[in-house]
Amino acid sequence: MLSSQLAYDWCCGKLMDIPMVVYLPLKIVDDMTIIQAIKMFYIRKGIPITEEDIESILNSDKKKVYLILDGLEECNGVTKDGSPSEVMRVMTKEKLSNCIVIITARTDYTKHLPPGPMLKIGSFGEDERNEYIEKVYSDDVKRQEEVKELIDNVPFILDLCNVPLLFVLLVHNIDRLGKLCEVQLDRVTPFVKAIVDILCPMQDEEEKHSHLSGQKTYITLEELAFNGLCKGNQQLFWQKDFVDRSVTNSKAWIDSGILVVEEGTPFNSTDRKSSTDSGRELPRLIPSVMSH
Repeated sequence: MLSSQLAYDWCCGKLMDIPMVVYLPLKIVDDMTIIQAIKMFYIRKGIPITEEDIESILNSDKKKVYLILDGLEECNGVTKDGSPSEVMRVMTKEKLSNCIVIITARTDYTKHLPPGPMLKIGSFGEDERNEYIEKVYSDDVKRQEEVKELIDNVPFILDLCNVPLLFVLLVHNIDRLGKLCEVQLDRVTPFVKAIVDILCPMQDEEEKHSHLSGQKTYITLEELAFNGLCKGNQQLFWQKDFVDRSVTNSKAWIDSGILVVEEGTPFNSTDRKSSTDSGRELPRLIPSVMSH
């Protein structure tokens, strides 16, 4: 997400004056050089740009290049012979020293970063978590410590809390989660079940007051097709206004060709082929869909 924001800023925001931004996910760079990865990712086959051309651009003194290396934890820091990998050498300015290197990594991984002149971008860290907890429970120091202790003592919860949205969910529902015994909190399944049990009643309550609550329940295209095959209900044609009213995403199905709109003719017509009882347009399921 951070790299996506940087890409947006380069196109529309504060980085618009930067001549070149190169984004590389490190999980695919691990087995190749950065220049090879750039050629594979960004240069289409048939375009006469060589690896030497790319290296010349990256090392140019005339134009600064932002090099975004995303996901440091997914990259091995050393080669097979134990020497620093190319990524590590770029990070410490041993290679591509003219590039401005931006690194993204999980917060708990930043301690593994080598020293050097670089910019580190992490996710939601401990300082930010503590600040938010203290703000939510500003008048209850004991509760603050309970929340911090829960996060610090359960490894997978700490991982979840690197995502701000999940962290906020946990902080605001700590009372309900506190009802779980410590053994349950050490396992993922009971914890996730507890989160679901928290969210579902909230959603049900929201739907009771939602403007959607009074609307008719829609059926899926699969239900429509299945009902059309059932004895006593067999049907291959439906009134278009019925489908528009009753079938979820009917316009998308029609636009894609899965439902076909045909011009109908009256039942008493002598040349009736694909017809309806009213002569109005009908959507029809095409045979290939019915066969599935």
